[in-house]
Amino acid sequence: MMNEGLRPGGLTALAVVNFLVAALTVFVILSSTVTIMILTHPEMTGEHQARLRGILEEHDIGVSYFVISIAVSAVLMTLLIVSGVGYLMQKKILGRILGSSFAVLSLARNVVEIVTLPEDGGGGVDPLRILVMTYALLTLVLLNTTFRRDFVN
Repeated sequence: MMNEGLRPGGLTALAVVNFLVAALTVFVILSSTVTIMILTHPEMTGEHQARLRGILEEHDIGVSYFVISIAVSAVLMTLLIVSGVGYLMQKKILGRILGSSFAVLSLARNVVEIVTLPEDGGGGVDPLRILVMTYALLTLVLLNTTFRRDFVN
């Protein structure tokens, strides 16, 4: 077991990446909010808005999906921030448990989106989704193997 107060560099790096991913999650929340605005304000016109409305109507994706997306994104962002602090403080519940919770929820969300959404509506597999899922899977594995004993508090 590591000496208390001596945090492994890998755990610190994981915390930093958590904070960066949490910051990027703000853009997911903003894009979902803009989409809700486009869907609920038909006076917004333009080629992009019309194409987006057409895709969403074709696949029966409504405002409720984006409200749920915002809520899930907010939960994921909160888990990223709190678990990042937990990694830095080497706290078992704040770090390992909430970090693992983030990873499981993130993987579940992505699988649901791959299966339920059409590719032109945000579903399917793309490089960004692969990166997000890889980070979630790597987090889950590292927290429960390599860094398991580093959570001393």
